[in-house]
Amino acid sequence: MIEAGRRAVPIVDVEAALADVTKRLTKRFEGEVPPDIVAATVRRCASRWAGARVVEFVPLLTERHSIEQLRVSTAEADRAPVTVVANA
Repeated sequence: MIEAGRRAVPIVDVEAALADVTKRLTKRFEGEVPPDIVAATVRRCASRWAGARVVEFVPLLTERHSIEQLRVSTAEADRAPVTVVANA
């Protein structure tokens, strides 16, 4: 921790925390979403907070937003129309 005035500010390794988020979500969406799509979603969601002065909540916000995005994408895939081709 770093002393900032009277309050101790925890040092957050955002990259390591985002790697943990990616691992958790890859496992959570296994069989539904390919790992590379999960990783890309986490990176895209994390980019919303690039340059944030307060980074302690970036991993949490990224995880929540990523889950929402991945759920939407899997729900859309479930509703996608299926084309049936009859034998000629």
